[in-house]
Amino acid sequence: MAMMTSMSIYLFTIVITAAVFGLAVFIITTRFIRPTRIAEAELRKARDELEQRVRERTTELVLINNELKESREKYRQIFIHAPAGIYEIDFATGKFVSVNDVMCEYTGYTRAEFLNLSPFAFLTEQGKLMIKERLNTVLKGESISKNVELDIVNKDGSSFSAVLNNNFVFKDGRITGSRVVIHDITERKFAERALKKSEERFRNLVESTRDWIWDIDRNGCFIYNSPSVSTVTGYTAQELHGTRFINHFPLDEREKLHMALMRNIRPGEPLSTIECTLQHKNGERRTIETRGVHYYDESGNVLGARGISRDITEKKRIEEEKAELKKNLDRAKKMEALGLLAGGVAHDLNNILSGIVNYPELMLLDLPPDSPLRDHVRAIYSSGKKAAAIVDDLITMARGAARKNEIMNVNTVIREYLQSAEFAGLKASRPEVRIEVSLDMDLLNIQTSPVQVKKALLNLVVNAVESIQGPGHVIVSSQNITLQEPIRGFDEIPPGEYVLLSVADTGGGISPEDMERIFEPFYSRKVMGRSGTGLGLSIVWNTITENKGHINVTSGTNGTVFDLYFPSTRFSLPHKEDNITLDTFKGQGQKVLVVDDEKSQRDIASQLLNTLSYASVACESGEKAVEYLKNERVDLVLLDMIMEPGMNGRETYEKIIELHPKQKVIITTGYADTSEVKSAQEKGAGDLLKKPYTLEELGTVISRHLNA
Repeated sequence: MAMMTSMSIYLFTIVITAAVFGLAVFIITTRFIRPTRIAEAELRKARDELEQRVRERTTELVLINNELKESREKYRQIFIHAPAGIYEIDFATGKFVSVNDVMCEYTGYTRAEFLNLSPFAFLTEQGKLMIKERLNTVLKGESISKNVELDIVNKDGSSFSAVLNNNFVFKDGRITGSRVVIHDITERKFAERALKKSEERFRNLVESTRDWIWDIDRNGCFIYNSPSVSTVTGYTAQELHGTRFINHFPLDEREKLHMALMRNIRPGEPLSTIECTLQHKNGERRTIETRGVHYYDESGNVLGARGISRDITEKKRIEEEKAELKKNLDRAKKMEALGLLAGGVAHDLNNILSGIVNYPELMLLDLPPDSPLRDHVRAIYSSGKKAAAIVDDLITMARGAARKNEIMNVNTVIREYLQSAEFAGLKASRPEVRIEVSLDMDLLNIQTSPVQVKKALLNLVVNAVESIQGPGHVIVSSQNITLQEPIRGFDEIPPGEYVLLSVADTGGGISPEDMERIFEPFYSRKVMGRSGTGLGLSIVWNTITENKGHINVTSGTNGTVFDLYFPSTRFSLPHKEDNITLDTFKGQGQKVLVVDDEKSQRDIASQLLNTLSYASVACESGEKAVEYLKNERVDLVLLDMIMEPGMNGRETYEKIIELHPKQKVIITTGYADTSEVKSAQEKGAGDLLKKPYTLEELGTVISRHLNA
């Protein structure tokens, strides 16, 4: 603005000087030169031309002055209303020369306050050092960037980020000042920080996810792999960079992948999920699930594809295990349902069979040795025992059936079976089949029912022999086995110590269709009534299941192997008593209360007790037994577990021990819920005597309890 004012004064002085000079020429010419007519004319002409030039020059100066005013106003308006802070510093005075409104708004200072500030008053310490370094660089004659980012401190002490555009003012080769334009970039910096955080979050997400994130170019070559690629493939991102995606998959998978990844798809449309097998660096085959999307240039040409691959090998294994577990659960439920049905039938049959077994036994005690009826009674007794054995097979199918578990050795069961009449009959019927035995002499013991194990062994050997058409051989073996890792058998076998009972044959094998159902009751390929009842393998299944064991079945055209895994125990075999006679376990008139809802059972039990020299009393329900014991005392209670309607055996026992806490009780049943029996025994009830029981079994149990 000062420069424009000086220019106007200069032009005005020139105009005045020209006018004075013209007037002087005119006076001199008029006074000292004799004018002639021609000279006067020329003088007038020169004067007129001079006046015209003066007028033109004056007009030109006026126009220039107006332009200068207009330019000055434009500069003032730009300076005042610029969307950035502007100020000018004079280095000679060390003061602000000018400052615009925006700069005042930025900092909170008024113009008057601003003009009295130090040039560095609104800079941070770091900003001051930066400006001084820039000034020193310029003074050395070196170039600097025009823009620099720094923080501006406001009047209230707050600050904002700004870009400072610094132009130094030079005069006669010296820096005399500086003109500065400042832009507030706080929002931009905030956006940059937000973007940086977002990128950081995305990078952390990509780098921390267990999924493999990849990027391939249009040729199918890797241009990016997330760190988890090493977990999925075994290769590092550097090792895979530039290699082709499909080269890391088996040959039989590549065509499927190529078709899925490189086929033409509309922009934005994702690739379908692909499940395929990947070749791991260590040679393993891993199942992965891949999903991605193509990306394109502006012309719609495919530039490449990006996607995520997830290792689902473990997931697939778990799904298969779940499917297997579900199949096993369904099988177990079916077996349980059939077992409940069989158990109910067996319970009723046992009550009936008690008379067929026990009455002939009592009759044999009364008949003279030479009676012609003894053979007939023995036949009835033998038939009853065989029927009871068949019913016992049904009971074996019933989970929760009454069983007496004891410490036993599988080798003993195998030897007893090999010496049995059943085995002799089997060998006689199939002499062309050789039966071999291989026993571990250091075999550990197991805790289970010897009867169940014997039945399981008998059924497996019979099935093995019958599966062989013509000559062949069956191998029965036992051994100790320790599993460090679980193995997948017909069901999953967990780690642990087991006694393994195996029966292998050289028969034709079991078809896959039959394998799924071989343990179902009454499912049989045999001729019903001739070679089996269809319960054989169901008995095996329930035997091993009730003893928390496991089964593995392998079968093919060369034969079948049944492996039964029984949990082993370190307990020793119990000491066996010598053979005892009837007199050994006879009573001495002790009073025994029989509690049973079946009249025939009460009658049979009472007669057996009387035969054993005990005094018997009978009650038909738990309620009546409790009422009787309120006023009477007995030495022993023979208590049925299942009585309907009314209280069952457990409930009756609980009421009895409220009256007589030390009352001795023996539980009798043909079929019972294990939890009910266990609950009664935990409260103090004695042994479990399974129906139908013999005179010897009843006498032995009672004698043991009364003498305890």
